[in-house]
Amino acid sequence: VAVGGRAEACAAMSAQNVSSFHAQHFPAGHSPTDFAKWQQIPGDAEPYRVPYSVYFEPYIVAARTRLPRYDERFRGYGMNKISHLHSVAVAGNSFL
Repeated sequence: VAVGGRAEACAAMSAQNVSSFHAQHFPAGHSPTDFAKWQQIPGDAEPYRVPYSVYFEPYIVAARTRLPRYDERFRGYGMNKISHLHSVAVAGNSFL
């Protein structure tokens, strides 16, 4: 969907052809993101801030130099991304 850009992503969301990752299985992971609000923001507008909450696990793009180090002891599945993103938030970073 991303290949077609924001307009195609919004159309797919409106048609319920796509949803957030694990929306039914683990809603806390992405529930802080207000997808309806995101769809209404004009494409040239500033991004909106998504408040951090426990278990929030957005996909992020950031410079490694601005992030806390990732604890490499994490292996496999189980709270690794959630724990790291908690440390990212506690370090004062915002999610836009």
